[in-house]
Amino acid sequence: MATRKKLVDVVFKRFDADGSRRVDSSELSQVIKQEGLFKEVSECTLFDLLKYNDINDDEHLAKDEFYTAFGEWQDQLIMLMFCHSGW
Repeated sequence: MATRKKLVDVVFKRFDADGSRRVDSSELSQVIKQEGLFKEVSECTLFDLLKYNDINDDEHLAKDEFYTAFGEWQDQLIMLMFCHSGW
């Protein structure tokens, strides 16, 4: 469980480009562009991450929402963020 938390923290920090401690759709778009992710794959996973896990409907993912989302999307996030990038 500690390893998962560390991994989520690393991924969250990467997504949270402005350091606001919340991830929004523009930051998701930025990650998609920077990582050169395929449109079909990224739209189907990263934007759905925001759509289905933004519990309070503020159009951002706070870290707790990101943790919840990560539990549901763990395999896809790992594949996207570590297989398609130079991290």
